[in-house]
Amino acid sequence: MANKQRAIGKSAFLPAVFIALALAVILCGCPGENECGLRDLDADNKEGNNLKTPDNNPTPGTFPGLSLEKEMQIRQAMMDGYLITFPERNCTINDFYIIGYYGAYNDVVAIMTASKLYESIHIQTWVNAAGIIFIYPDNNNIMAWDGDRWFKLPEAYDAGILTRDDIETIRDIWESRKLNIFCGE
Repeated sequence: MANKQRAIGKSAFLPAVFIALALAVILCGCPGENECGLRDLDADNKEGNNLKTPDNNPTPGTFPGLSLEKEMQIRQAMMDGYLITFPERNCTINDFYIIGYYGAYNDVVAIMTASKLYESIHIQTWVNAAGIIFIYPDNNNIMAWDGDRWFKLPEAYDAGILTRDDIETIRDIWESRKLNIFCGE
């Protein structure tokens, strides 16, 4: 009987610790987190799009290396794709934005996007592209856009649009910036 009680006590310990940690995060919040759950990037804007519009969306044209014109093309493509899926919805280009820019590779742009029209599912996502693992804190993934089509990184690699070196560079940029973007990572 005593062994059975010890086994039950040990099996309940880890879930109890997990629940306690989760409650601490929920109750205490995350330092530097804004209303959207995204952390603002460096205050001097060296690392990306941290300027916000009055409705707390990133201001276009503030990613070093990504022109305002290219960013607006990307946001238009995001909106067009959304309207193909949900033609009855009313939206504007201001409902879509870029939250991470990871470089351009032979006219293919690597970015992470978001929209106030849908929510992220906060569950860790693992992606294997060219044998390189990306671990994301939610369902937002880095995507490749060639000016016409969207690709997940494994698809872009398999199609020959991005090389393994490109994927490594994207991973290095992602790893250097993810602490600034996502709470808890």
